[in-house]
Amino acid sequence: MSNYEQLPAKIKVKFIAGDDVTMPYQIGTNVVANGTTTFVPTNVTGYAFESVIESTSSNETATIQVLNAANGSIAVKWTDTQTSNLTVGVGSWYLVMIDTYQYERTIVAGDVEVYSRG
Repeated sequence: MSNYEQLPAKIKVKFIAGDDVTMPYQIGTNVVANGTTTFVPTNVTGYAFESVIESTSSNETATIQVLNAANGSIAVKWTDTQTSNLTVGVGSWYLVMIDTYQYERTIVAGDVEVYSRG
């Protein structure tokens, strides 16, 4: 029997409330051929992205900056004001990619741990 799984990569994010948070990503696919694995970047020209941190006090939507579309490079950013709005403790987050055909896929998701400065 074969399986097909389309699950997001799991990444736990930890930061201090009140800090700016920037997470760089390169989007692509690992291709296996003749026993060799090669990373092939996804050209994200024309793609849209959404990333949100969900906590008990607030949901904060990130700004997504495309750094190099042809190379699949983006940065997910939350400001110090946004992270200050989050409850200290555990929440969750996700990153959704919407391609030029409006195909929407959660590509990264996971827990968020927000810490206090003191």
